[in-house]
Amino acid sequence: PKFKLNRDHGDILEIPDMTALITSLIKNQPILTNTIVKVEKPNDPITSNRLSVHSPVSIDIYDSIGNHTGLVSTAGDFQILEEQIPNSTYMEFGEGKYISVPSSGSYNVVIKGTGLGEFDLELEEGTDGDYSGGPIYSDIPVNPNTIATLTFTDAGTSALKLDIDGDGTIDATIPQGYTLSASSLLDILEYNISQLDIPRKLAKKFDKKIELVRKAITKQKVKNADRRLGGLVGLIKSSVEKKSVTFEQGEALMGLINQIKLAIK
Repeated sequence: PKFKLNRDHGDILEIPDMTALITSLIKNQPILTNTIVKVEKPNDPITSNRLSVHSPVSIDIYDSIGNHTGLVSTAGDFQILEEQIPNSTYMEFGEGKYISVPSSGSYNVVIKGTGLGEFDLELEEGTDGDYSGGPIYSDIPVNPNTIATLTFTDAGTSALKLDIDGDGTIDATIPQGYTLSASSLLDILEYNISQLDIPRKLAKKFDKKIELVRKAITKQKVKNADRRLGGLVGLIKSSVEKKSVTFEQGEALMGLINQIKLAIK
């Protein structure tokens, strides 16, 4: 029987055709083409799905038998690349993280928050690096404990399940094309603030203002809710000015408030 070995950049020189090519180049001899050495870039016929995120999150994909593609943490906070799913790739460009897997098959996607903010998830399909598609979820709030999961198969993509605090309980299920409700967004805002290292007195001020917003939303008093949200904005700004809250934290909280304002209109 014939066995096919997967090769990576680290062991590319173990391929006999490559060593023969290098020898020919060094000796200025004619280069012989074959199934490995070609004069033109070959086209990859495999249709792939590429998922990408551009935000403070990590992304991992598992196939139906548990093969994993993504980064794996090791001792000493080091991360190593794992591409166990056949014909899969993982890449990072700046803050963007990209995973490509064959379009046929069933996959589980796990997205974990690495900071306070929002994430977008894009899904594209294509061959030979030529992809088309776009965002399937946008402005999903995250914190360092958040875990978001979904599955996708040949038939389509499931709803996104959101575990805000990472306790194993799904806090929200978001079908494609839908957004979180104002109440859910307010719950997330409250949780994110509770995770900040701020003085107890300031935390109580936030709790009081959030409760006033919640009452206005429950009673469907839009103008009152908007006014109460304005009070929260003022408290966040003053907290940033006093350095009780970092600029990045304040920016993330303001993003959530903007989403709440859109949701109540």
